[in-house]
Amino acid sequence: MTEDRGLGELIRRARIDVGLSQYELADRAGTSQSAVSAIESGARPVSDALARRLLAAAQLRPSIPVELYAETLRALAADHGLTNLRVFGSMVRGLDRADSDVDIVATPAPGADPLRMYAFSSHAADLLGFPVDLVLDGSRGEAMDEILATAVPL
Repeated sequence: MTEDRGLGELIRRARIDVGLSQYELADRAGTSQSAVSAIESGARPVSDALARRLLAAAQLRPSIPVELYAETLRALAADHGLTNLRVFGSMVRGLDRADSDVDIVATPAPGADPLRMYAFSSHAADLLGFPVDLVLDGSRGEAMDEILATAVPL
């Protein structure tokens, strides 16, 4: 996750999502409640190791960073020749878990470079901290019909 200014907010949202107090999260991650409070408010920087422990203790689901970083994700997609981002799969059904991936369907911009479009998955995964599966509009078949029927705009 590369959005440092949003890391405290990401930790806060993940903690609230699972119904933990700052004290409970701190206890599970091996730190203090005051450290969690300072990190969530942005008053204290957080090391990568502590951030990983806090997010693991809060069982971060991919829907949380997708929501928090949606604007950045849309801009990243545009930089890679993709428009009309939609999510589908477990996130849409509210069934995503800490081990879920992010399923995205997108429309290629006219003249977009295919290699650049597929590089989006890797860059989006770096941003979100979860694997990203990209499906492009234009595919055919029952599976694609199901994806398009259930996909929700980002």
